[in-house]
Amino acid sequence: MPERFDPDTFATLARTREIELETTSLDGMQSHRTIIWIVTVGEDLFVRSERGTAGRWYREARQTPDVTVHAKDEAIPVTAVLAADPDSIRLVSDAFVAKYGRKAAASTAAMVQPHTLETTLRLDPR
Repeated sequence: MPERFDPDTFATLARTREIELETTSLDGMQSHRTIIWIVTVGEDLFVRSERGTAGRWYREARQTPDVTVHAKDEAIPVTAVLAADPDSIRLVSDAFVAKYGRKAAASTAAMVQPHTLETTLRLDPR
């Protein structure tokens, strides 16, 4: 059975509107923090790049998938795993619309554009 987040950490991340995702630069010399949205589907956490594959944090997470989520004064080590299969894309898109749609309609629309779908990443605890 895959490792799961402890229930308190998962609940905190599920309620959190924005996280900081810490990645390592492509040359491995520095770290970057980027504020992004996070959603849940079942017992899994997902993120997606608003800038598609051109997003710096996305490219860095794909090269070095061990990243850190910063939320509510916690640093949570995770592994970013590509989840660009049709079912994940659909469910994650629905989760973005459900969580952010009414309060941030224009930004939510950006998260479900065709160029962003392939950047869907599941965050697994490590």
